[in-house]
Amino acid sequence: MLSVLAGIGVTLMIERQASHTLAAARLDRSYQTRHAGAGIQELVDDWLTISNNNPSGAVDAQGLAFKVVIPSGPWEEIRVYVSDAQGLARSNVELLGGMEAKLAADVLATLEAQYDRTPSDLLRQRGPVSMSLKTMPEELLRATTTAILAEGPSLELANELLSAREQGTLNATTWVEIMNELEIEPTQGARLELMLTLQPTLFWVEAEWISNGQVARRAGGELLIKDAQGPWERSSPFLSWRPLAVDEGSGGPGAVSSRARGAAAEAGGRRP
Repeated sequence: MLSVLAGIGVTLMIERQASHTLAAARLDRSYQTRHAGAGIQELVDDWLTISNNNPSGAVDAQGLAFKVVIPSGPWEEIRVYVSDAQGLARSNVELLGGMEAKLAADVLATLEAQYDRTPSDLLRQRGPVSMSLKTMPEELLRATTTAILAEGPSLELANELLSAREQGTLNATTWVEIMNELEIEPTQGARLELMLTLQPTLFWVEAEWISNGQVARRAGGELLIKDAQGPWERSSPFLSWRPLAVDEGSGGPGAVSSRARGAAAEAGGRRP
Protein backbone atom coordinates (compact mmCIF):
# COMPACT_ATOMS: atom_id res chain seq x y z
CA MET A 1 0.00 0.00 0.00
CA LEU A 2 1.23 3.46 -0.85
CA SER A 3 1.52 5.63 2.25
CA VAL A 4 1.35 9.37 2.84
CA LEU A 5 4.12 10.81 4.99
CA ALA A 6 2.91 11.29 8.54
CA GLY A 7 3.86 14.01 11.02
CA ILE A 8 3.49 16.94 8.61
CA GLY A 9 0.87 19.61 8.29
CA VAL A 10 -1.71 18.63 5.70
CA THR A 11 -4.63 20.60 4.31
CA LEU A 12 -7.28 18.86 2.24
CA MET A 13 -9.09 20.94 -0.33
CA ILE A 14 -12.28 19.66 -1.92
CA GLU A 15 -12.92 21.93 -4.88
CA ARG A 16 -16.62 21.60 -5.54
CA GLN A 17 -18.76 24.02 -3.58
CA ALA A 18 -18.62 26.14 -0.45
CA SER A 19 -20.41 23.53 1.66
CA HIS A 20 -17.38 21.25 1.30
CA THR A 21 -15.21 23.50 3.47
CA LEU A 22 -16.42 21.79 6.64
CA ALA A 23 -16.02 18.38 5.02
CA ALA A 24 -12.42 19.23 4.11
CA ALA A 25 -11.71 20.21 7.71
CA ARG A 26 -13.15 16.92 8.93
CA LEU A 27 -11.04 14.99 6.46
CA ASP A 28 -7.97 16.96 7.51
CA ARG A 29 -8.59 16.10 11.18
CA SER A 30 -9.07 12.48 10.21
CA TYR A 31 -5.70 12.45 8.45
CA GLN A 32 -3.95 14.08 11.40
CA THR A 33 -5.08 11.24 13.69
CA ARG A 34 -3.78 8.51 11.37
CA HIS A 35 -0.62 6.53 12.20
CA ALA A 36 2.43 6.39 9.94
CA GLY A 37 0.94 3.64 7.79
CA ALA A 38 -2.05 5.72 6.74
CA GLY A 39 -2.21 6.11 2.97
CA ILE A 40 -4.24 7.23 0.03
CA GLN A 41 -6.69 4.38 0.34
CA GLU A 42 -7.57 5.32 3.93
CA LEU A 43 -8.03 8.95 2.90
CA VAL A 44 -10.34 7.88 0.09
CA ASP A 45 -12.35 5.78 2.55
CA ASP A 46 -12.71 8.83 4.82
CA TRP A 47 -13.69 11.00 1.85
CA LEU A 48 -16.37 8.48 0.88
CA THR A 49 -17.80 8.60 4.39
CA ILE A 50 -18.00 12.38 4.21
CA SER A 51 -19.50 12.14 0.70
CA ASN A 52 -22.14 9.60 1.79
CA ASN A 53 -20.64 6.98 -0.55
CA ASN A 54 -21.64 9.09 -3.55
CA PRO A 55 -18.44 9.73 -5.53
CA SER A 56 -20.24 11.01 -8.62
CA GLY A 57 -21.74 13.90 -6.67
CA ALA A 58 -18.55 14.89 -4.87
CA VAL A 59 -16.03 15.51 -7.66
CA ASP A 60 -15.45 18.51 -9.90
CA ALA A 61 -15.70 18.61 -13.69
CA GLN A 62 -12.23 17.07 -14.05
CA GLY A 63 -13.00 14.26 -11.62
CA LEU A 64 -10.95 15.78 -8.78
CA ALA A 65 -12.18 14.43 -5.46
CA PHE A 66 -9.72 16.14 -3.12
CA LYS A 67 -6.08 17.15 -2.85
CA VAL A 68 -3.59 17.02 -0.02
CA VAL A 69 -1.43 20.15 0.21
CA ILE A 70 1.97 19.36 1.78
CA PRO A 71 4.00 22.35 3.05
CA SER A 72 7.32 20.48 3.13
CA GLY A 73 8.96 17.39 1.66
CA PRO A 74 9.42 16.09 -1.90
CA TRP A 75 5.77 16.62 -2.87
CA GLU A 76 3.86 19.89 -3.06
CA GLU A 77 0.49 18.19 -3.09
CA ILE A 78 -1.28 14.92 -3.86
CA ARG A 79 -4.33 15.04 -6.11
CA VAL A 80 -6.91 12.26 -5.99
CA TYR A 81 -9.33 11.74 -8.87
CA VAL A 82 -12.37 9.44 -8.92
CA SER A 83 -14.34 8.33 -11.98
CA ASP A 84 -17.00 5.82 -13.00
CA ALA A 85 -15.33 2.51 -13.98
CA GLN A 86 -18.45 0.40 -14.47
CA GLY A 87 -19.11 1.23 -18.13
CA LEU A 88 -17.51 -1.93 -19.53
CA ALA A 89 -18.74 -5.53 -19.76
CA ARG A 90 -17.60 -8.33 -17.44
CA SER A 91 -15.38 -10.69 -19.41
CA ASN A 92 -15.15 -13.64 -17.01
CA VAL A 93 -18.80 -14.67 -17.14
CA GLU A 94 -17.89 -18.17 -15.93
CA LEU A 95 -17.56 -16.70 -12.45
CA LEU A 96 -21.17 -15.50 -12.49
CA GLY A 97 -24.32 -17.50 -11.90
CA GLY A 98 -28.00 -17.71 -12.81
CA MET A 99 -29.60 -15.14 -15.10
CA GLU A 100 -26.67 -12.75 -14.75
CA ALA A 101 -24.33 -15.34 -16.30
CA LYS A 102 -26.69 -15.99 -19.19
CA LEU A 103 -27.28 -12.34 -19.99
CA ALA A 104 -23.59 -11.44 -19.70
CA ALA A 105 -22.72 -14.30 -22.05
CA ASP A 106 -25.39 -13.14 -24.51
CA VAL A 107 -23.91 -9.64 -24.55
CA LEU A 108 -20.41 -11.01 -25.24
CA ALA A 109 -21.78 -13.26 -27.99
CA THR A 110 -23.54 -10.28 -29.60
CA LEU A 111 -20.32 -8.26 -29.51
CA GLU A 112 -18.38 -11.12 -31.05
CA ALA A 113 -20.95 -11.49 -33.82
CA GLN A 114 -20.79 -7.77 -34.60
CA TYR A 115 -17.00 -7.46 -34.57
CA ASP A 116 -15.90 -11.04 -35.38
CA ARG A 117 -14.21 -10.80 -31.99
CA THR A 118 -14.87 -9.41 -28.53
CA PRO A 119 -13.11 -6.02 -28.36
CA SER A 120 -10.83 -6.05 -25.32
CA ASP A 121 -11.32 -2.32 -24.74
CA LEU A 122 -14.98 -3.00 -23.95
CA LEU A 123 -14.23 -5.53 -21.20
CA ARG A 124 -13.31 -5.54 -17.52
CA GLN A 125 -12.50 -8.36 -15.11
CA ARG A 126 -13.92 -7.11 -11.81
CA GLY A 127 -16.98 -5.52 -10.28
CA PRO A 128 -20.74 -5.98 -10.73
CA VAL A 129 -22.12 -7.54 -13.90
CA SER A 130 -24.29 -4.46 -14.51
CA MET A 131 -22.87 -1.69 -16.70
CA SER A 132 -23.12 2.03 -16.04
CA LEU A 133 -25.46 3.80 -18.42
CA LYS A 134 -23.57 6.99 -17.62
CA THR A 135 -20.30 5.88 -19.20
CA MET A 136 -20.74 2.70 -21.25
CA PRO A 137 -19.66 3.03 -24.92
CA GLU A 138 -22.40 3.32 -27.52
CA GLU A 139 -21.49 0.03 -29.21
CA LEU A 140 -21.71 -1.83 -25.91
CA LEU A 141 -25.10 -0.31 -25.09
CA ARG A 142 -26.42 -1.32 -28.50
CA ALA A 143 -25.06 -4.85 -28.10
CA THR A 144 -26.74 -5.12 -24.70
CA THR A 145 -30.18 -3.99 -25.86
CA THR A 146 -29.91 -6.29 -28.89
CA ALA A 147 -28.92 -9.28 -26.74
CA ILE A 148 -31.79 -8.78 -24.32
CA LEU A 149 -34.62 -7.57 -26.56
CA ALA A 150 -33.74 -9.71 -29.59
CA GLU A 151 -36.52 -8.87 -32.06
CA GLY A 152 -37.94 -6.14 -29.84
CA PRO A 153 -37.28 -2.37 -30.02
CA SER A 154 -33.57 -2.72 -29.23
CA LEU A 155 -32.47 -0.02 -31.67
CA GLU A 156 -35.10 2.43 -30.45
CA LEU A 157 -34.23 1.80 -26.82
CA ALA A 158 -30.52 2.36 -27.38
CA ASN A 159 -31.23 5.56 -29.33
CA GLU A 160 -33.54 6.92 -26.62
CA LEU A 161 -31.04 6.18 -23.84
CA LEU A 162 -28.15 7.70 -25.78
CA SER A 163 -30.19 10.79 -26.56
CA ALA A 164 -31.18 11.27 -22.92
CA ARG A 165 -27.57 10.82 -21.83
CA GLU A 166 -26.35 13.40 -24.33
CA GLN A 167 -28.97 15.88 -23.16
CA GLY A 168 -28.14 15.28 -19.50
CA THR A 169 -31.64 14.03 -18.69
CA LEU A 170 -30.88 10.34 -18.14
CA ASN A 171 -32.22 9.41 -14.71
CA ALA A 172 -34.60 6.94 -13.06
CA THR A 173 -37.67 8.89 -14.16
CA THR A 174 -36.50 9.05 -17.76
CA TRP A 175 -35.76 5.33 -17.67
CA VAL A 176 -39.33 4.50 -16.66
CA GLU A 177 -40.75 6.86 -19.27
CA ILE A 178 -38.68 5.26 -22.04
CA MET A 179 -39.65 1.75 -20.92
CA ASN A 180 -43.34 2.69 -20.98
CA GLU A 181 -43.13 4.55 -24.28
CA LEU A 182 -41.51 1.57 -26.02
CA GLU A 183 -43.84 -0.88 -24.25
CA ILE A 184 -40.99 -3.01 -22.94
CA GLU A 185 -42.33 -6.21 -21.39
CA PRO A 186 -41.82 -6.52 -17.60
CA THR A 187 -39.63 -9.61 -18.00
CA GLN A 188 -37.43 -7.84 -20.52
CA GLY A 189 -37.37 -4.74 -18.33
CA ALA A 190 -36.15 -6.80 -15.37
CA ARG A 191 -33.37 -8.27 -17.48
CA LEU A 192 -32.34 -4.84 -18.71
CA GLU A 193 -32.15 -3.64 -15.10
CA LEU A 194 -29.87 -6.56 -14.27
CA MET A 195 -27.42 -5.46 -16.95
CA LEU A 196 -27.77 -1.66 -16.94
CA THR A 197 -27.53 0.71 -14.00
CA LEU A 198 -27.76 4.40 -13.27
CA GLN A 199 -26.05 3.96 -9.90
CA PRO A 200 -22.56 2.57 -10.50
CA THR A 201 -20.64 1.16 -7.56
CA LEU A 202 -17.32 0.47 -9.30
CA PHE A 203 -14.98 3.45 -9.54
CA TRP A 204 -11.44 4.17 -10.72
CA VAL A 205 -9.32 6.07 -8.20
CA GLU A 206 -6.10 7.73 -9.28
CA ALA A 207 -3.58 9.65 -7.21
CA GLU A 208 -1.00 12.07 -8.60
CA TRP A 209 2.00 13.24 -6.58
CA ILE A 210 2.97 16.77 -7.68
CA SER A 211 6.54 18.12 -7.56
CA ASN A 212 7.60 21.47 -9.07
CA GLY A 213 4.17 21.80 -10.65
CA GLN A 214 4.48 18.49 -12.52
CA VAL A 215 3.11 14.98 -11.99
CA ALA A 216 6.08 13.06 -10.56
CA ARG A 217 4.32 9.87 -9.50
CA ARG A 218 1.00 8.19 -10.18
CA ALA A 219 -0.92 5.22 -8.82
CA GLY A 220 -4.46 3.98 -9.20
CA GLY A 221 -6.93 1.17 -8.76
CA GLU A 222 -10.54 0.06 -8.74
CA LEU A 223 -12.82 0.77 -5.80
CA LEU A 224 -16.08 -1.04 -5.07
CA ILE A 225 -18.70 0.88 -3.11
CA LYS A 226 -20.59 -1.28 -0.63
CA ASP A 227 -21.95 -1.21 2.90
CA ALA A 228 -19.58 -2.29 5.65
CA GLN A 229 -20.44 -5.62 7.24
CA GLY A 230 -18.66 -4.91 10.50
CA PRO A 231 -16.76 -2.23 12.45
CA TRP A 232 -13.37 -3.35 11.09
CA GLU A 233 -14.34 -3.71 7.44
CA ARG A 234 -13.91 -0.91 4.96
CA SER A 235 -17.23 0.16 3.49
CA SER A 236 -15.60 0.47 0.08
CA PRO A 237 -12.64 -1.86 -0.49
CA PHE A 238 -10.09 -1.42 -3.24
CA LEU A 239 -10.11 -4.31 -5.70
CA SER A 240 -6.74 -3.26 -7.09
CA TRP A 241 -3.99 -0.68 -6.53
CA ARG A 242 -0.73 -0.32 -8.43
CA PRO A 243 1.81 2.22 -9.76
CA LEU A 244 1.01 3.86 -13.11
CA ALA A 245 3.19 5.37 -15.81
CA VAL A 246 3.89 9.08 -15.39
CA ASP A 247 2.82 11.32 -18.29
CA GLU A 248 4.42 14.67 -18.95
CA GLY A 249 2.67 17.70 -17.46
CA SER A 250 -0.02 17.83 -14.82
CA GLY A 251 -3.73 18.44 -14.91
CA GLY A 252 -5.66 19.46 -18.01
CA PRO A 253 -7.02 17.28 -20.79
CA GLY A 254 -3.82 15.24 -21.11
CA ALA A 255 -3.99 14.07 -17.52
CA VAL A 256 -7.67 13.30 -17.82
CA SER A 257 -7.15 11.16 -20.92
CA SER A 258 -4.25 9.51 -19.13
CA ARG A 259 -6.54 8.54 -16.27
CA ALA A 260 -9.07 7.17 -18.74
CA ARG A 261 -6.37 5.02 -20.33
CA GLY A 262 -5.27 3.77 -16.94
CA ALA A 263 -8.82 2.84 -15.95
CA ALA A 264 -9.42 1.01 -19.22
CA ALA A 265 -6.15 -0.87 -18.96
CA GLU A 266 -6.81 -1.88 -15.35
CA ALA A 267 -10.36 -2.96 -16.22
CA GLY A 268 -9.05 -5.18 -18.98
CA GLY A 269 -6.24 -6.54 -16.85
CA ARG A 270 -3.52 -4.74 -18.82
CA ARG A 271 -0.95 -2.11 -17.90
CA PRO A 272 -1.35 1.32 -19.59
